[in-house]
Amino acid sequence: MRREIDPEQAKIINHIYERFACGQSPRAIARELNEMGIPSPRGGKWLQSAIYGDQDEGTGILNNWLYSGRYIWNRREWRKNPDTGKRTYVKRPESEWVITEMPELRIINSELWDKVKARQLRLSSEQGERVKLGLRAASASASGCSTGRGFKYLFSGLLKCAQCGANFVMHSTTSYACAKNINGGHAACSNFYRLPRRKVEKRLLDVLRQELLTPQACEQFAIEVKNELMSRAKEFQGDVKTAERLVASSQREIDNILSAIKAGIVTASTKEVLESAEAQKLRAQERLNTASLMDERTIGRMADLLPKALERYRTAIDGIETVLGSNLEHSRTILKELLGDIHLRPEKHGLEAVLNVDWTKSLSLNTSEEVEKLKVLMVAGAGFEPTTFGL
Repeated sequence: MRREIDPEQAKIINHIYERFACGQSPRAIARELNEMGIPSPRGGKWLQSAIYGDQDEGTGILNNWLYSGRYIWNRREWRKNPDTGKRTYVKRPESEWVITEMPELRIINSELWDKVKARQLRLSSEQGERVKLGLRAASASASGCSTGRGFKYLFSGLLKCAQCGANFVMHSTTSYACAKNINGGHAACSNFYRLPRRKVEKRLLDVLRQELLTPQACEQFAIEVKNELMSRAKEFQGDVKTAERLVASSQREIDNILSAIKAGIVTASTKEVLESAEAQKLRAQERLNTASLMDERTIGRMADLLPKALERYRTAIDGIETVLGSNLEHSRTILKELLGDIHLRPEKHGLEAVLNVDWTKSLSLNTSEEVEKLKVLMVAGAGFEPTTFGL
């Protein structure tokens, strides 16, 4: 395929390089391009990650060596992991790179190129790995993907912008915001709201607490406890029958050996075989005694403990912050299964959080009840009032 310079695209590339060399941030450049109505290389909105990219990987507008008139190939290769069998893209040593000079494709002159590289080097030395991780996180969050790092907060990764589909990420040390709005400006996404993290968590946990303590929820919990107890009763009943068969089998073997002894059939191993059969019967009898203690009547009496179980359930839900905060990763898995993605939609008075909630999952129910739709009006600023629910 013959490569040629597109004059209009070349102007945009030069504009980006000049702005960056003059000290503008990739985020400011992306916002400017979006406001000018210039589409990104993929036809969508510009994000800072498309401009800054990753120097090590050679991605991003500022790291495309072809703009300087040099084509580099053999930079990476596919390698198969002998343990997993999966192939991964691995960077080759620079000594193995093949660089071809292609001056006819130069867009950026050497002076401007060197200025950009010098500023990148200075930024890297000043901010180090934090810059790379931050930009990768911005790119992943804006596309609605995970960065591969662990989440720091309870609802991180669960909050989505209903306007553009991007994640709501930590905009500061205290507030969430739409990743596309942060990185691409109003032209990338008009959802400009900033939500205090603690208030978001409190409001959503309040919703969970209210719904999980309704009479219907407590009734479902009680049903599940009873079903679980009866299920265990059936298991114990099966154990009783198995143990009874083992006892009977051991007794038959003992009877056969004694009959043989009475008939005068005695060998050198008769005593050993008889002792083994009696030991087997003793173990089977112990197993039967244990299983019998857990018959259905015993399980039925255990059901009398249900009020205490309900009390513990209510206590756990009342202190849901403590329960969920004890293991962040496990708690996020529960919330993800229970709530799914929480879509935050801009409305006249603030943000409306739309939850597709399957409350049955929180109680481990096997019923196929319809998923409820719940809306929570969240007003950014002083608090999240008023709250409305719609089924």
